[in-house]
Parts: sequence; structure tokens; C-alpha cells
Amino acid sequence: MDIDPLTVELRRFILTYAEHDPDCPGIDANAWEEQRRVCICGLAQRLDELLGKVDERLAQ
Repeated sequence: MDIDPLTVELRRFILTYAEHDPDCPGIDANAWEEQRRVCICGLAQRLDELLGKVDERLAQ
């Protein structure tokens, strides 16, 4: 599945400013697959859902 470059940039922007549970492992925009696996506060999952919706809209 190709990811739109805009989605990649949105992810970087959101990860730069997003707040998440301080007990959650730090979010690293350059290791996204690992972060999705270890995120315990739900931020990575919510971000993936948001970006999936953006991808769908851009594909229309």
C-alpha cells in the first residue's frame, strides 16, 4: 500500500507536538512500526486511524 507523502508529513508534524502518557515509550517518527507495537497509551493507534482516514480522503 502506497502512503501519500502528505500523510507522512502529517505524521511527523503530529508526532512532534502530540502529548501522550509519560509512561508510554517515547514516540519516534522514524521508527513507526516499532512505535505502533509498543505504544501503551493509544496515541499511535489513534494517529494511525486518523491518517488512514486522511489517506482515504486523498484517494478520492
